[in-house]
Amino acid sequence: MDATGDTATKNDRLSAAFDVQYALNPESALIPLARMEGVTDAVVTPAFEGGNGRRDLLFAGQAAVIHLGGGLVDPLRRADVAQLLELGETGAEHAGGSRAAAIVLLHATLADVRRFAARPDDFRTSADTYNLRREDLQALIPVVEGREPLVVTVHRAVDILQVLTLAREEKLKLILDGAEEGWRVAPQIAAAGVPVMVWGSADRPVSFEQLGATLENAARLNAAGVTVMLDNPPLFEGGRTPRYDAGRAVAHGLPYGAALAALTINPARAFGVADRIGSIEPGKDADLVVWTGDPLDTTGAPVAVFVHGVQEPLRSRDTDLRDRYLPLDVAGRAARPVGQP
Repeated sequence: MDATGDTATKNDRLSAAFDVQYALNPESALIPLARMEGVTDAVVTPAFEGGNGRRDLLFAGQAAVIHLGGGLVDPLRRADVAQLLELGETGAEHAGGSRAAAIVLLHATLADVRRFAARPDDFRTSADTYNLRREDLQALIPVVEGREPLVVTVHRAVDILQVLTLAREEKLKLILDGAEEGWRVAPQIAAAGVPVMVWGSADRPVSFEQLGATLENAARLNAAGVTVMLDNPPLFEGGRTPRYDAGRAVAHGLPYGAALAALTINPARAFGVADRIGSIEPGKDADLVVWTGDPLDTTGAPVAVFVHGVQEPLRSRDTDLRDRYLPLDVAGRAARPVGQP
């Protein structure tokens, strides 16, 4: 339902300052579903929202890293871990219909941010000379200073090269998202030291800018020396896709260890939380999953999930409803699944 969706805003005066951390709900029925699939932590990101007045706003807002522990516990691990931006075909729509306009507007906006950072008090008398509001300019200062990564969703090879050039010129810390044609320019991505979040199920073009989509994208990027991560669907899809996408990537040439890293330590490093999560090391949070078998295989399943060292129940609203409405036995007691006390 639209009323439960807080990942985007239709406010035509807010973009980069939009911050998903303020809408986190630790009691969401979706969190246990993902946890039952072995997900202990997630990067939650803002999304773009269509509507009047938003086409010229390039930025979606601030991302956050959360843990999936249960109860009324603040799920926030770290706020403002990245700023989200779309370029390519969709970015062109936000800039009036042209990729060229999006790049020019982005350069101009970043120049505004640097001007604002140098003399913030001048904004009171010259606000009409800036492309963004004060709140948006303030939110982008860590990006132009290279302290916060800019996650750019982009797909075709030539657009990827444009983004790499922009990041070099503006001295930005960059993460590529999507990059279905990334394998075509993998050496350039590797030389720039830019990590890539791959959409693991992209096996065919869904638009003209994804004509080079292939399930071998992750393997080819990794072979070229690119740090690969797997971009997963929202938690409302149940968290089932990440490990399946990793397994699919292994089936198409990605080394097994690289696939595990793409779900764990690589994103932890890219989003600045590797000091706490992403690998099993002394001093880190005990976010652990015990599996019946291979976690990248459909037959494997979690038998124990620990978040912050606390074992979480492998139950959800779905399983509770299943058990509640199972057919009654002759004694009038709810029948239980095989093996359950």
